[in-house]
Amino acid sequence: MAEVGATEPQKNLAVAPVETVHSFPKTESRSPKDVSIEELDAIERTLESHPFKTSPQLANRHTQTVASVFTPNFGEKAFPLGIVRPEYAWPGTRRELVPLQDGGKIAIEYNLQKDPENHPTIIVVPGYVASSGSTYAMGIGRKAFHYGFNVVRMNLRNQGGTEALTKTLYFGDQSTDVVDVLKYVHEHGIGHDTLRMARNNVPPLEEPVKLKDIYFAAFSLGGNILLKALGELGDGAKKYDVKGAATLSGVVDPLASIKYLEGHAENKMYVARIADALKSMVKTKAKTDPQSWDTTDIKKIKTLSQFDIRYQIPQGYTLEQFYNLGSALPHVPDITVPTLVIAAEDDPMVPVSPLKGPEFANNKNVRRIITEKGGHTGYVQDKKRYGDLDLHWDQNRAVEFFRLLQKAYQKKAAQTAPTT
Repeated sequence: MAEVGATEPQKNLAVAPVETVHSFPKTESRSPKDVSIEELDAIERTLESHPFKTSPQLANRHTQTVASVFTPNFGEKAFPLGIVRPEYAWPGTRRELVPLQDGGKIAIEYNLQKDPENHPTIIVVPGYVASSGSTYAMGIGRKAFHYGFNVVRMNLRNQGGTEALTKTLYFGDQSTDVVDVLKYVHEHGIGHDTLRMARNNVPPLEEPVKLKDIYFAAFSLGGNILLKALGELGDGAKKYDVKGAATLSGVVDPLASIKYLEGHAENKMYVARIADALKSMVKTKAKTDPQSWDTTDIKKIKTLSQFDIRYQIPQGYTLEQFYNLGSALPHVPDITVPTLVIAAEDDPMVPVSPLKGPEFANNKNVRRIITEKGGHTGYVQDKKRYGDLDLHWDQNRAVEFFRLLQKAYQKKAAQTAPTT
């Protein structure tokens, strides 16, 4: 993949991907309170009994990918899209900044149950050029909240109006950002520095809240970030009370994904949209830090690989080396918490071939549901089935997975509780 025109790669801010070192063993130690492999088998069978179905009119992969954005989420009106019916409105959204290991900050937005310490929590990790306010982040959040979960929606670096808070852009290798958010909500507690949301003026919490029984849901590129983090943590994920995770149309091999996305002419509309969003992000950063962000000839950038060569890849690294060092694939064998991976064979952006390798097949903690149809974060059903709250099949399955896991954990806790 060639560099862009006559512009020189900007290498001064890029940080080389490194193998993250944690102080926890990667080997698994299953306690009596953990969900057993047999129980996970039963949960998988339940999920498989609820297959994805749609109409011929919606079956095309591009139709699925686009239709999901325009399909109302649970509690929303069909028109105007995104407006929530009053009876389904959740408590006011709070926004907070989370400090990162490199000195930057990212923003989280969250909605809590009335007694949040007594409820499980879902942390949503968005994808490329998305944010905490994306349709799928709001959609899975509303469904999880309906079933009693606290909801924390992450913004990755520079998402959600935070361009001035980090020196670097975001990429799929930033697994430590997920760990920083995990530590923050579970150990530090949310509510220390709550920012009032301009749109609803929600007051800060009276006192900080430490969240528990944590589940992760990640979309698209966020899937790579999450799986990499879970693999690097190994058994240490349980220290932070991570109970389960799910990726929806998630990337696991960035190099394979970029080649797949840019290698098909029919994907030009996706590539152009993402590239334009990334260039807009750099232009915003350049307004506050023009010395670090050179926008000369930025219009010549047409692809994601060209953008990464210009702004992401450190000096001395090739495009292939950079993507491979940030891949989640080598870390999948070290994941010890129950994890669901949902992917479609016809996804126009992310290939499913990496999901069929030994990294996934040999880890019984990671379960795959690979469907023939569904597109990229699409999965729009033609009608509601299986008691689902809306037409978004993949989101409903992820929430069902979390609910079944939580029920199993609660049963385990009751069985191992000391008797008086």
